[in-house]
Amino acid sequence: MITALLVLFEGYRLALRVLVVLMSAHFVTTTISYLKRHRTPVVPKVPEEWPPVTVQLPMRNELYAAERVIRAAAALDYPKDKLEIQILDDSDDQTVEVTKRVAAELRAQGFRVNELRRSDPSGYKAGALLMAFGGSTGEFLAVFDADFVPAPDFLKRTIPYFHDPKVGMVQGRWDHLNRNESWFTALQARVLDGLMVVEQTAKSAAEVPLQFNGTAGVFRKKAIADAGGWTFDSLTEDFDLSLRAVLAGWKLVHLPEVSVPSELPPTLGLFRVQQRRWALGTAQLLRKRLGEVLSAPLPFWSRLALAFQLCRHFGYPLLLIMVATVPLTTFGHVRTLVTYGVVNSIVLGIAIASVAFQHAVAQRALGRSVWPAILLSPLPIALAIGLAPTYTVALYYGLRDRAGAFHRTPKMSRTPKPGEPLYRATRSVLVVPEIAVGLCYGAFAAAAVRADLLPESVFFAFIAGAYLWVGFGSLHVSAVSHPGAGARPEPFAEGSTP
Repeated sequence: MITALLVLFEGYRLALRVLVVLMSAHFVTTTISYLKRHRTPVVPKVPEEWPPVTVQLPMRNELYAAERVIRAAAALDYPKDKLEIQILDDSDDQTVEVTKRVAAELRAQGFRVNELRRSDPSGYKAGALLMAFGGSTGEFLAVFDADFVPAPDFLKRTIPYFHDPKVGMVQGRWDHLNRNESWFTALQARVLDGLMVVEQTAKSAAEVPLQFNGTAGVFRKKAIADAGGWTFDSLTEDFDLSLRAVLAGWKLVHLPEVSVPSELPPTLGLFRVQQRRWALGTAQLLRKRLGEVLSAPLPFWSRLALAFQLCRHFGYPLLLIMVATVPLTTFGHVRTLVTYGVVNSIVLGIAIASVAFQHAVAQRALGRSVWPAILLSPLPIALAIGLAPTYTVALYYGLRDRAGAFHRTPKMSRTPKPGEPLYRATRSVLVVPEIAVGLCYGAFAAAAVRADLLPESVFFAFIAGAYLWVGFGSLHVSAVSHPGAGARPEPFAEGSTP
């Protein structure tokens, strides 16, 4: 019995290291694919007549962002008679007064602005989009979350790509108004740049299925209908629609040169809320859609890419087991059949190098310095390790379909005035065990130093820092943000191939 358990434990240890190497290989291969395939885009010809477009602005309690996004929609450089704006406002606070006032002003200026409110906001964002779908007049539907600010030329740069009748969705790249607000927002921005500049672009260029990221994109109305419409039985309605659109035969296009500024969660506590929702929704889709993906009439690599994306959170339970067992194996309480020794350092080095490679390429493409991305590349790994309990719990509940409420990530671009709401997220109960684990690992690091286990002490200190960072950092769940002077996004360096 003991031998069988040891063999099982060794199988887990090997699986974890193989998984880290595979994840690193994914970072490297997508980055190389980007470098090989990304070129100056061939922009389709402008249509002889611009088609009708409906801009949909779903929001709930967005007092500090509502007016900005509505006015940005009205400022789109598009024929006024072909543009409809739908304000999907499920708010129950002063946001309602703001949206009513701005909508009335724009209607007086000749804009077609429709306000749609629901007494029962069931289905959250997807429910609002589903409700608005039938009444929309556009052939194409552009969706922007409240914290996004599209440039005036957004539609004229995206709509031409629909000349290809197979294209069902075109989306731009997320940029970040508050990138330079703090070192934490800068870190988030680099991680998302890796996704939006490198990974999504590589998939789009290779015609591998990619995900609509829920905002800053335009859908062909027929593609939504063919995919079965918006559904709200998962918390990642955007990913669900993407999957169903791909399975229905539609092509999704990502344009990194079309940037749309947005706001990042200013605190780790709010970032955690966002990540939990995304992980939980992805787990729900894994349970719902994996069979359809594997049996779909798609090329093998397309099915593999979609399955990989659905299963991407399964590594976090393995990380939790690692955190629980490494002290036992290090200090000899559990004897292992295999001693990895230097292999552990190599695997960790590969992981850090792969992250640094992708982030550096993304920053160079944006015309930014690559050195912060390279020097700080261990931080995304530490953040992932520290958030492993959050991802694991979300995976568990998602596979059981115990999704609960849609916990939005509140954004506030200024300090509230007296009488205005202060948006806060719910603080996670996991912060207590996370801080406890961080403190224990600090003690393990000190014990390893006393035992002359210096490499192990560095590892223990790394884990301690990760858990203390996430635990204490998650105590702050207020959405107050103070964008700095350097908050304006930088344009994509068109034509540059890093």
